[in-house]
Amino acid sequence: MTIKYKKIYFYFLLLFLISTSIYRIDFGFGKFSAKITPPILTSFFLSLIFMFDILKKRKFISLYKDTLLTYIIALTTVFSVSIFLNINFFGFLQMKRFFLFIFVLVSAYIFIYLFSSLSQNEKCNLLSKFIDISLVIYTIFCIGEIYFFLQGKFFSTEDNKYLYNFISFYPQSIAYFFPRLSGGFIDPNLASYYLTFLFFLSLLFNKRRSAFFIFVLLLFTLSRSGIAGFLLGVLFYTFFKNLIFPPKLKFKIASLFKINNLIKIISLIILIMSFISFFIYLFKETDILIALSNRFGSDLHSGSGKIHLELISYALLKLNKILPLLIGYGFNSSYIFAQIFFPGNKYANFHSEYITTFFEEGAIGFIIYFSIYLIILYSLIFRKSNPKVKMAVFSILISFITFNIFYQQFIFFYYWVGLFLAFHLLNTGAIRCNVVKMGDNTKCK
Repeated sequence: MTIKYKKIYFYFLLLFLISTSIYRIDFGFGKFSAKITPPILTSFFLSLIFMFDILKKRKFISLYKDTLLTYIIALTTVFSVSIFLNINFFGFLQMKRFFLFIFVLVSAYIFIYLFSSLSQNEKCNLLSKFIDISLVIYTIFCIGEIYFFLQGKFFSTEDNKYLYNFISFYPQSIAYFFPRLSGGFIDPNLASYYLTFLFFLSLLFNKRRSAFFIFVLLLFTLSRSGIAGFLLGVLFYTFFKNLIFPPKLKFKIASLFKINNLIKIISLIILIMSFISFFIYLFKETDILIALSNRFGSDLHSGSGKIHLELISYALLKLNKILPLLIGYGFNSSYIFAQIFFPGNKYANFHSEYITTFFEEGAIGFIIYFSIYLIILYSLIFRKSNPKVKMAVFSILISFITFNIFYQQFIFFYYWVGLFLAFHLLNTGAIRCNVVKMGDNTKCK
């Protein structure tokens, strides 16, 4: 491949990666039934580059040797069967979301295909720039969210959520007095999942300052599932780090109180307390700490905890016949069945990727869908790879598995890019993590 083509590939891949966290922009200006978001637009151009590359090389992909492509074809086949053989066919919305799902899957595969053509240093440089630029864009959106929140505009209450039908900065919030910052995402839960992926990627490239900043941003999403999955991932990362790289026996307690660490901890505490105190003062809302306590401590007998259990129970009760148990009720059918809990909401679902997949695709689809985790785990155990890569991949995997208990990520680009990238890094050994900054570039030793 010539240097010219490599540069084109590099910048389009970078643009695609950055766009996977931006859902607050609609290039269709509200004129279409579906929003034309940045990841959809960049995926389209990436597909054109992919077709050009295939035609230029005149070399077709080998299905036998390509695990990810085989997985996508098997998944698409089973999901298609669940739609067309099922008596519950729900029309245009179902088909639109099905094609969106396939488009997201294929786009993630195309990214990995083109990414694999880059050299080791180019891959390292690409992922490093992705982390840095994504954080800048995420922060800009957060600043916009705070500004509009202070203007009394919330995403849940405003009719015109997109300024000029193009961009939205309106935040989600707890009641009316505390914003849940989500950057380029509309949903703070998804923002926390994305930030977790970014966090472990930052650790892989020794970007500790970026990782700390990501941690702070993640706290302000106020996502229970996001923080839980993040902490679980950190726990496993720390465990394996101490297992693979055991600390020296000479341990000084004084090292815990190094001035740099103390400054970071104190700064974080001051930042969070100042943020909370500001909104308490602004809205004279003395019950804000009670509201936060209720959010993170809500029991199973009230609020979202109760609804979550009712959704799971309802879905399982519907799987009482052989046919639904094997092939489910069809892709996106949970939207119809969940209407009794969320009347008129076209985004209604069972709030669990495991329950939703089993309900819609049955046992067969469920096994094939989540086989991607087994594929990655196999590579994690049996492939020789950099230990730091394995630690980061395993932590991302644990976090994603946790998130799926409480939410659905299958139509979001970052999710499949994260999984496919994990598989690629484990099977190619492409990234060696001693990263050294070299001006505008990143050198991998």
